[in-house]
Amino acid sequence: MEKDVFVDKVSALQKQIRELKYEICDLTDQYIAESEYVKEFPIGSIVKVVDNDSGTLMTLGFIEKYEVTSNYNIRPIILKVKKDGTASKHHYFFSMFHDRLEKYEKE
Repeated sequence: MEKDVFVDKVSALQKQIRELKYEICDLTDQYIAESEYVKEFPIGSIVKVVDNDSGTLMTLGFIEKYEVTSNYNIRPIILKVKKDGTASKHHYFFSMFHDRLEKYEKE
């Protein structure tokens, strides 16, 4: 096989891969946007993270964004709330199995 033929075939395959990756990104965005979970807790809202077993409040947080896990569940990325009420730069690891989200209402 000549080098020119090889380079042409590799570049054609890389173009197809790039197009498929963009299609996957579009499907992921559409899947997240149409989820009922996202509609209940929109991006930027303040939520309470509560332990499933004991029912105790774990933390308050802002929903920064959503991601799709490897088993196709939608998981929120939560930023902790600082003492002054602003969003921290640190994420809270939200476990779908041990934690649940509840709406936060200021007293």
